[in-house]
Amino acid sequence: MNEERKGMVNQIMADSAELIQAERRKGGILSEQSALEILKIEAIRELINAVEGGY
Repeated sequence: MNEERKGMVNQIMADSAELIQAERRKGGILSEQSALEILKIEAIRELINAVEGGY
C-alpha cells in the first residue's frame, strides 16, 4: 500500500475512534447522525481494504 493510502486509512481510523469517544463522553449513546457518520467511515474503510486486497 502506498504512503498516501496508509495515511488515509490511519486518518479514517482516528476519525472513527475520536467520534466514538466524543459521543461516549456525552452520555454513552450515539446520536443518529453520529451513528450514520460511523457507518460511512466503516464503509470507506471496507472499500479501502477491498481495493488494497485487489478484490
